[in-house]
Amino acid sequence: WSETLRNITALQYLAMPRLPALAEVAWSPQSAREWESFRVRIAAHAPRWNYLGVNYYRSPQIPW
Repeated sequence: WSETLRNITALQYLAMPRLPALAEVAWSPQSAREWESFRVRIAAHAPRWNYLGVNYYRSPQIPW
């Protein structure tokens, strides 16, 4: 199973913010993972992504 991505914009939309979330899980001990603080940290990436023109999924659960 796979997806057909026709351009970088589609790839960005599927990958962001999943990649930073994956990094959070991979590099943080389970005891340090906390949803509310993660929401704030992931939202802090939005200004940079907007500036760079990254097409990312704007989850309604994140205070963008």
